[in-house]
Amino acid sequence: MLKISSALIVIGLSMVPVVSQAAVDIKRGEELLQQRCYGCHGEDVYVREKRIVKDFPGLEKRVRFCTQQVNVNWFDDEITDVVEFLNSEYYHFKK
Repeated sequence: MLKISSALIVIGLSMVPVVSQAAVDIKRGEELLQQRCYGCHGEDVYVREKRIVKDFPGLEKRVRFCTQQVNVNWFDDEITDVVEFLNSEYYHFKK
């Protein structure tokens, strides 16, 4: 019975679709930030005492808001890279 159950689990797991997510590129996030964001503000907004952003979802929401305000047409993976860079460098939020 144990062998049959194990075999069914293996077969069942093999039928689950695997979603491949591209690796986050923190270096590209830093480069995008330098190219587009520092034109409006310096890094002071990320280190100020009274931050607008309070958590990781808020950080992504803020980056998306800023890109819309200045008409930056970043793809989702580029936004993710910028968010991940900002989080690793300045915010250190838990996901």
